[in-house]
Amino acid sequence: MSDHRQPAGRRPVQNGQRRLVVARYAARRAALKAISSFPRPSDEERAAPQREARRQPRDADTTHPRTRDAVAGRPRGRLRAFGLTRIRARDGTRERTARRHRGS
Repeated sequence: MSDHRQPAGRRPVQNGQRRLVVARYAARRAALKAISSFPRPSDEERAAPQREARRQPRDADTTHPRTRDAVAGRPRGRLRAFGLTRIRARDGTRERTARRHRGS
């Protein structure tokens, strides 16, 4: 069985910093979105908030940070309910099943 607990490099740190930036700009982005989605705004009334949103940092967008494995930081194959990747979840169930069959 392979051990997936190797350090994941700088990516989880960068991801944490992105989440801080998202939180910092959340109120401003929400206000701009409310203005631009107001019922039937004119083209200019809609374009001004959109321009302002484009001037904000790319990391301020809520979709930019990756969801990662809670233990190893792997970016893909994450099961949302557990916060783990499919690989780690499979290894955990395999270990639990082996313990049950051994009688521990």
